[in-house]
This record gives sequence, structure tokens and C-alpha cells, in this order.
Amino acid sequence: MTLEDFLAKAHDRETSRERLIRAFKEFMYHNHTYDNLNSANRDFVLDIILKHRDKFMSGERSSSVDIDREYYDIFEHRKDLGLLDNDLKNIKEILNSFKNN
Repeated sequence: MTLEDFLAKAHDRETSRERLIRAFKEFMYHNHTYDNLNSANRDFVLDIILKHRDKFMSGERSSSVDIDREYYDIFEHRKDLGLLDNDLKNIKEILNSFKNN
């Protein structure tokens, strides 16, 4: 499963929250790009996805400013979170998928 496949599930109103969590875990397990993320950081990424998905499902979309601000906060705390440049790139792609364009 690619990131695009997973994000399609995240934006699909037919995908339940439980199935999305299961798909995220499967995506993380099979995608070696995320091997360096520890379980706390995986939970952190999942929380971001669920937060924005819940907003999306309620009919809202996050503004570009909200997404950029959230990414900036993550970027500022990247060392504390143990995130590498590749992790930040992937998180940014995930966040950008929830932008209100």
C-alpha cells in the first residue's frame, strides 16, 4: 500500500475509523520508509491523521494557514520528537492532503 492509497482511505467516507487505524498500521508495517519511526512517533502521526480526518468528515477542511502552522510546530519540535528529514517530508505530505484547496 502506498501513501496515496492510504490517504485515499483516510478521505473515503465509507472507511470507518477502526478500519483506517488498521490500514495505517498495515501501511506502516509494509512501508519501510517509516521504519525509523518508533511507536510513539507512529502514534503521533496517526493522531494527526485522525484529527484532520474527523474535521474532514464533519464537513470542514483545514485551511492552508492551519496546516502550515501545525507543520511549523512539528518542525520546531522535530529533534524532541526524533523526526528525520524524510519523516518531516512524509508528515507534510499527509498534512497537505487535508488542506482546503
